[in-house]
Parts: sequence; structure tokens; C-alpha cells
Amino acid sequence: MSGSSLWEWVRGYVIIKVTGRMLEKFVNMAAARRIGLHEVTHLGPGVMFAGG
Repeated sequence: MSGSSLWEWVRGYVIIKVTGRMLEKFVNMAAARRIGLHEVTHLGPGVMFAGG
């Protein structure tokens, strides 16, 4: 295992579903707190999935 992939394994990975209004604000707040969200997918009005 390379150092990078080992670190990802140790840190973990979650998939979340966020629903509601103001999804952009949620993403901005996560970024401000240095919480990385990757592979953000909008499924429709008020629904998104993200991994991090």
C-alpha cells in the first residue's frame, strides 16, 4: 500500500445523502471547516449525495 492510499484507509470514507433547502450553504460550511466532499451529485431539487 502506498502512503497516500494507506492514509485514506486509516481516515475512512463515508457516503452521505443531504436533503433540504440551502444545499449550497451546507457545502460551503463543510469547506470552511475543511471537511472534504468529493463526488458531489445533485439528484434533483433539494437532494444530493457526496463522499468524503
